[in-house]
Amino acid sequence: MSETVEHVRECAIQWLLRIEDEPESREIQQKLECWLDEDANHRRIYHQISLIWTATGTESPNRLSAKATTCLMLLLNVLLFWTLQQPDVSTRIGQMATIRLPGGAELTLAPGSAINIRPDRRAHSIELVSGAVYAEVDAARLNKPFVIRSRTGEVQALGTRFSVQWEQEGARVDVYESRVQLTPSDRKTQGQVLAAGHSAILHTFGVEPLALPTYERPDWLTGELVFLHSPLRNVLAALQRHDTRRQWLQLSKSDLDTPFSGVLRVTDLDAAYTLLAQSMGLSVDNPGLDIRRIKKN
Repeated sequence: MSETVEHVRECAIQWLLRIEDEPESREIQQKLECWLDEDANHRRIYHQISLIWTATGTESPNRLSAKATTCLMLLLNVLLFWTLQQPDVSTRIGQMATIRLPGGAELTLAPGSAINIRPDRRAHSIELVSGAVYAEVDAARLNKPFVIRSRTGEVQALGTRFSVQWEQEGARVDVYESRVQLTPSDRKTQGQVLAAGHSAILHTFGVEPLALPTYERPDWLTGELVFLHSPLRNVLAALQRHDTRRQWLQLSKSDLDTPFSGVLRVTDLDAAYTLLAQSMGLSVDNPGLDIRRIKKN
């Protein structure tokens, strides 16, 4: 049975207190390392509590009064709960970010995206929370596999450049160089190797190949979003990641399912929405400074 976050949090606090009281004890250090290696969440939560504890600059709880210790533990739990709700790395609308990971892997986050970094003994693991991420990985230099996980499965680099983008249908994977291994979250379903120049949607119960052109890099990196028979909902979601105005959709489900093909430049969003409206029979106006209303003609 998997541990609850609350249980791991309590254990992490107890380990921190033991280290505070006996910082020179090799036995405690070794036991702590064994506990940290048991699960990626152990190391993650312990690290977060350590940062919070250091930031408070407080004495060891064993040297505080019982009342002060209780208050401090409550504060730590509140701060940790808030911290655990936040992704490790995120980007705002219209913003991109590039991070370099140990081993030489480099990630670029699309606007409006979020990831969690989940290293463990078995893999360099990244969790895609929302949006899209582009990875450049030299798998031959890594001492363990590099994996990007989503709600529907995982993508393992086999020495490659690739991107993973979360869409309503699942995780879309585009490979620009070498290969990746796709594994649906339903482990009973057989995985698939995806080679350069190919794209697929990674579903919970399988892999759906896509007949889409693949370029040298993701379209959102170039500023030109390329769509081929993409549902309107996915087109609007892609535009929203670049648009500081909030979309107000007055569209039916059938409208949102309608496919669109074309190229939209995010460097001129007004022109992009105008082109989309003309192609799809839509009306786009701005009833407020921060709102973009989209409806059927």
